[in-house]
Amino acid sequence: MDEKIYYTYPAGNIEMKILIKYMLREYWKILTLIVIFMFIYTYCQIEIISDLPILMLVIKEYTIELQSLLEMRLLTIFITLILLVISSGIVSYLSVRFTSDFGYDIREKLFDIYASMDSMDEFDKIAFSGLMTRTVRGIASFQAALMTFIKKVLFVLLLTISIIIGLYDIDPMVSLIFTLFALIFLNIFIYKLRSLAISYYPVKKILGKINRRFRDKIMVINLFKQYNKEKLGENGFKSVTDESYHKGYRFQYKLNIFLVFITVMNTILILIISYFITNFS
Repeated sequence: MDEKIYYTYPAGNIEMKILIKYMLREYWKILTLIVIFMFIYTYCQIEIISDLPILMLVIKEYTIELQSLLEMRLLTIFITLILLVISSGIVSYLSVRFTSDFGYDIREKLFDIYASMDSMDEFDKIAFSGLMTRTVRGIASFQAALMTFIKKVLFVLLLTISIIIGLYDIDPMVSLIFTLFALIFLNIFIYKLRSLAISYYPVKKILGKINRRFRDKIMVINLFKQYNKEKLGENGFKSVTDESYHKGYRFQYKLNIFLVFITVMNTILILIISYFITNFS
């Protein structure tokens, strides 16, 4: 990672690609562990959902001949529950560890860049009004996005893979059809995610304008409070806040549509799982 991480920050997608490449290169080990234990966590949930109907059926139709089957199912569910709890705890720990270390690493490198600047030409490349936002809030937002990805998006991806594996044991053709459906959904998901990213950066830019205007006016307020109060720029500040409201509203609208889309797809997945479990049972 070099200084271009900072200098290209306002470009939006550019610095995001740089951060992701750096993250994959430096943290691939812990990311691999997160994926492995998340897959175990996901598969355990499906296994429990699959075993419970059979267990209920065995209990309902219990005879002495079904004693061994009942004990086996109870033991399977017990072991699966233990693995579920352990994998869930490990995923939570690794996720927090990863996002914390990554955020600290990026902040440390940004501070090194700031501290190493020793000429006005280098200082002129940076808009100092955004230093605090970029170093603190920007990285914090990226950390929150990573946690959301791990807990939501990665879970859905691994759940889909687990469903495909389970369907293959039941009917390979059904598994193939579901795989094609999942690939179509994945392409739609990536397209919507990119469109959200395009909408996200202009909103953040407007918020940066508000912070800069407010901070600049506060710094010089003592020079104007005795006279010419109209020079504080009430109209300019109001126009920026209005622009922020409208752009932010449109972004939230798109985000809500995206979340509804994810919820609908999760519901479809649950219905598919329930249908095949019922028929398999």
